[in-house]
Amino acid sequence: MSDELKRDAALWISTTGLRHWRGEDAKIYNRTESTPYKGLDKLFEEYKVYENDAFVDFGAGRGRTSFYVHDEFGIDVSGVELHELTFDELMKNEERYLRNKGLTSSNLYFEFGYAENYKIQPQDTIFYFFNPFASSIFQEVVENIQNSLEKNPRMADLILYYPENSFKRIMKKTKFKRIKTVRLPWKKDPKKKFIIYRYDPDNYSDELAE
Repeated sequence: MSDELKRDAALWISTTGLRHWRGEDAKIYNRTESTPYKGLDKLFEEYKVYENDAFVDFGAGRGRTSFYVHDEFGIDVSGVELHELTFDELMKNEERYLRNKGLTSSNLYFEFGYAENYKIQPQDTIFYFFNPFASSIFQEVVENIQNSLEKNPRMADLILYYPENSFKRIMKKTKFKRIKTVRLPWKKDPKKKFIIYRYDPDNYSDELAE
């Protein structure tokens, strides 16, 4: 059994394999693919999560990253997924995950729908993307995030895995600052990395005052 399958089994979930969109949707939405467990381990070795954080997984897929974060840190986790079949699998994974933990309710929340329609909550502080959709949608989601951060000022981070250049260009035009790159040294592909951006309302206010 592969390490990915073993890690899935430990969480009582099934998140391996790819699923491609069909037709016109394939031009807008990228395939379902889970972030490698080894990559998540490396990310959270170098990135600290606090007990009052709330994690949002855009393009949650079958939920690997969401369940990993919830299992490791116990914080509020939300996920948004649009592919109907994938969302059904996500719901089955949630049922098994909670049953294995003996939970009848939890601070996990999964929403079926468009990422740009997800209502950013005042407590949301970590936003995660593994290239789930076109840059035009990403830009709209980032604008929603920034609007929430301006309305309810708080420090927040945005994490890109395997970042597309178009996503990085969009981030350069935001109020987020790039603070860290977490590379996966066992991967030859230079794009196999996490880039972490931070929005700090205090620093941004200082810049405006200068």
